[in-house]
Amino acid sequence: MPEAVSIETPIARQIMSAAEHCAAAEDEFANAQRVHSSDPDEYRRAMDSALMHLRIAEVMTQGSSLVTEIAVAETNPAWKSIRMNAAHEAKAWNELLGRVRR
Repeated sequence: MPEAVSIETPIARQIMSAAEHCAAAEDEFANAQRVHSSDPDEYRRAMDSALMHLRIAEVMTQGSSLVTEIAVAETNPAWKSIRMNAAHEAKAWNELLGRVRR
């Protein structure tokens, strides 16, 4: 599958699992700790990178959880009600985000 965005960072070209993103964040935190007093710019870059990896891992984990819950909910006789509630929730968030962007 072609990349949608060309990124120069080698690690960004890899497909990583949530666990691999956590490991990358751990490495970046260790790097930040090493350079803390000697190179403030590298420290900030390492911290930003670590936080990005943690956010990606969190999104992947939450997404997986949501997909699993939907799959389980589909076996529930009350699925139609659950689906309607989920649609209402998504609509409310879309409206809120739409108002915030303006």
